[in-house]
Amino acid sequence: MLGLAVGAARASIFRPARTAHSRVHAARDQHLNNRYAAAHQRTVERMTGVLGGIYHRAGQVPPLPTGQLAELMLALSSGAQLEHAANPAALPDAIRAQALRRLLAADGVPGPAGPA
Repeated sequence: MLGLAVGAARASIFRPARTAHSRVHAARDQHLNNRYAAAHQRTVERMTGVLGGIYHRAGQVPPLPTGQLAELMLALSSGAQLEHAANPAALPDAIRAQALRRLLAADGVPGPAGPA
């Protein structure tokens, strides 16, 4: 699963650059900023639900509240992809997968995964 996530992120290398550019532009316009913030919140909420479901089915407690984990994963994904756009040799897939594995590692305590 990690390999697929890393590969999918790498395959869409120009999307984060466009997203970052659009986000900076939107920050200057209140109407656009409000629309972006609403769309982003929906993304975080959906990702939070997915992560919560994964941890719940695995019987694991996430290392962070799932809402914070979703926000962190989105931020790291965008940053890593922008870095790769500037330097294609940066952050090889194996390093990105290892970092994601460490980020997502539950502490091994069984129990339900809670939302943010």
